[in-house]
Amino acid sequence: MKKRKIAAFCLGGFCGLFFLMLFFSIIPRKWHNKSSDEEICYAKICVADNGFHSDILLPADDRTLDYKYLGYGWGDRFFFMKNPEQTGLKDKAIGGFKALFLPTATVMRVSKYSRLPKKVTCIKISEKDYLNLKKYIESSFELSENGERIFIKKDLHYRNTFYAGKGIYSALRNCNSWTAEALRKADLNTPVWGGFSFSIMLYLKTNCRERD
Repeated sequence: MKKRKIAAFCLGGFCGLFFLMLFFSIIPRKWHNKSSDEEICYAKICVADNGFHSDILLPADDRTLDYKYLGYGWGDRFFFMKNPEQTGLKDKAIGGFKALFLPTATVMRVSKYSRLPKKVTCIKISEKDYLNLKKYIESSFELSENGERIFIKKDLHYRNTFYAGKGIYSALRNCNSWTAEALRKADLNTPVWGGFSFSIMLYLKTNCRERD
């Protein structure tokens, strides 16, 4: 009987925490996100959402290459680098549990896109916000003593390259939380807690004006 009470208490606590996180994931940080008359739109950025994880896509600086966009994502170092074909349902469940509830080292994934993926939302932002966004993304890479990104591995099939990331991954600061933090650097509206990818997309709107 005592074990049942403990189990029920733990289950209730977990459900309560989940609904609390869900509540704060649908509450915006800014209730009024009006476009500024002073900020001119400079660049288009995109956020890709696969239902679980979100990436930030920026235009490639060098348009002569065979890709047009670079996608950036931050996540658990072990789980994030696994290919979908290499993990079964059990491995995904175990890996997902560890990634969420055991603080772990992180990785930055850089993906090349010749065209935009299907589930993506694009908006325009000002030059100042764009530079702040890029600065935040660059600051998420762990650097060597020489100031270079620390390469981990390359996945040619998916056109992904992985580098050591800064920070610790946990349930409260996961891959989508990182995306929300990056968007806030660009003065974009985000949920109070951006742990779910769908909630980030709710408030993703342009906050600048087009040139006359």
